[in-house]
Amino acid sequence: MTASARSVLVVLGALLLGVPWFATFYTDWLWFGEVGYQPVFVRTLAAQSTLFAVGFVIALAIVAPNLLIAMRSARRREFVVVTPDGPRTVSVDPARLTPTVWLASIVASAACASYAQSHWDTWLLFRNGTPFNAVDPVLGYDAGFYVFTLPFLQALQRLGLLLAGGTLVATVAVYVMAGAVGMSPRRGIYTDPPASTHLA
Repeated sequence: MTASARSVLVVLGALLLGVPWFATFYTDWLWFGEVGYQPVFVRTLAAQSTLFAVGFVIALAIVAPNLLIAMRSARRREFVVVTPDGPRTVSVDPARLTPTVWLASIVASAACASYAQSHWDTWLLFRNGTPFNAVDPVLGYDAGFYVFTLPFLQALQRLGLLLAGGTLVATVAVYVMAGAVGMSPRRGIYTDPPASTHLA
């Protein structure tokens, strides 16, 4: 695929994603303006943008280093591929896969950031919560804790589990492709020492 063809595909993709988003945004902007609640709409957008940016940076700072560390164990590997002209040996250079690792890290981080962004209302409730002045007789917490704080802590917990689990799965996949984790008739399920230490 030529550079011009790739550029055309990128522009078409941006239009397909951007035009519907802008139409939705502009419609909401007009509606909130009509009912006199544009500041509420702006605050919602600010909360969503902030959560997405913070979530993306944190996720990328966790996912990318782990995948790049796993890539260090990768060595040049050769595979035999059967073609109509006969068997051919294909050599895979790990150094050429680094951009792919970065792309995968960015996509995974964007997914985590989107999850964080979807809890913008939970974040605003947590940030603007007020006490109810009614104490839980069992645990001693103010009732406002269960309305404003606890849902936010639960969302953080789910995001942490999603990020940790996704990073672990992706890191194991890189080690499997690198040959540091795998299965063989002689060794059974094996893990090289650096991979064992990293995964642990």
